[in-house]
Amino acid sequence: MHRCLQITEIVLEVISFLPKEPYTTSVSRFPPSAVLVRKRDALALALASKQFLEPALDAVWCSLLSFKPLLDLLDLHATTATEHLGNDELSDITMLVEELESANWDRYDYYTRRVRYIKMSDDDKVQIMSYRALGLCSRQSSLLPNLRFLHWDHWDVDFFYCLTYFSGPRLASLTINLDKLPESHYSALFNIFLAIVG
Repeated sequence: MHRCLQITEIVLEVISFLPKEPYTTSVSRFPPSAVLVRKRDALALALASKQFLEPALDAVWCSLLSFKPLLDLLDLHATTATEHLGNDELSDITMLVEELESANWDRYDYYTRRVRYIKMSDDDKVQIMSYRALGLCSRQSSLLPNLRFLHWDHWDVDFFYCLTYFSGPRLASLTINLDKLPESHYSALFNIFLAIVG
């Protein structure tokens, strides 16, 4: 491999020329600065050379349309992570916390530090108890420590209380779809914003 490809800036420039995902910008409302390369092309580049591995993985994980791939990194049982286990949410969270204590957090941290832009919505099929259990077990104050842009499209007001798990020091932009939220919940949302900003 040519020596110029050992320079990180040149590798990043090569990655910037990968084909873009055509639908991602309209679906996610990500800003233009988001890296929206086709993930399969970035993965192919990552496998082509060890020199491309880390920058290509950064491109793959930089912008996500769901939190689900990150949750999958913890190798939780599918029924635990995605389905409501019973009628008692507290016992469900307790069960998840016990399982998360033995999870592979190094693997989770390796990829979550790469996430800069994410859209989170009801389409993720992630139960609220999963967010709460992650918030309790995470080794970091934010579940996505380098997150800069968050598009929040959950309609259930209870999910809004999980916003604080994703509001790290680098979060610069938060977009929330309020179309589905009843006006009666606006005051609770305002208090959550105060907790995030404060």
